[in-house]
Amino acid sequence: LTDPSSAVKTGKLLGAKALITGRIIASGDSVILVAKVISTETSRVFGEMVTVPTDGSFEKPITELAGKVEKLLADQAVAFNPPVESKEEKIARLKSLVANKKLPSVQIHIEERDLSLRPIDPAMQTEFELILSTLGFEVISFKNPAKAPDVSISGEAFSQTGARHGQLVSARARAEVQAIRRSDNKVLDTDRETATAIDTAEAIAGKSALQDAAFKLIERMVPKLVNQ
Repeated sequence: LTDPSSAVKTGKLLGAKALITGRIIASGDSVILVAKVISTETSRVFGEMVTVPTDGSFEKPITELAGKVEKLLADQAVAFNPPVESKEEKIARLKSLVANKKLPSVQIHIEERDLSLRPIDPAMQTEFELILSTLGFEVISFKNPAKAPDVSISGEAFSQTGARHGQLVSARARAEVQAIRRSDNKVLDTDRETATAIDTAEAIAGKSALQDAAFKLIERMVPKLVNQ
């Protein structure tokens, strides 16, 4: 928790935007209370401190330090919670990218598994089919061998339950996918992604992590499919 290099991973696992740690340092006739505030979004580290006489009460300085930390969180709000493009905004951006373009037909087949649960629904494949269809791609079912797609997207993905905190459970997912042009078997894109999700239900957390990883992959893959 106190290592900034691991704070981002820890924060995403916990769903926290900031991690606050502290130290008490003896210095001569006084004691220094130090609070370190780490942004899990940007890895930036901030600090605040107060000094307490050795024979003084800690109650007022602690309240003062808490106030300083509260003000710091407010003043540096962007560092702890930077503006994030919504999924709807991302889809709209991708739609403008593919507008008036000749899009290839695609076929998706991604093997998915959850290392903690059986069975698992194809969350990642569903996300690929849904988003690409929304963008205007013709999606051909891999169960229909009668029609060959222009591009075949295949891969593997898995999710696994992580830490539990009270009623919340986290899950991690990793996926590896490849897009191949069927006419000449040229590899158009090879990519991989990891994602974390938190929910009160273990299975939903795993599916959400797979879905989030899928969308990140789609964002990067669509420009390559358009320009293939």
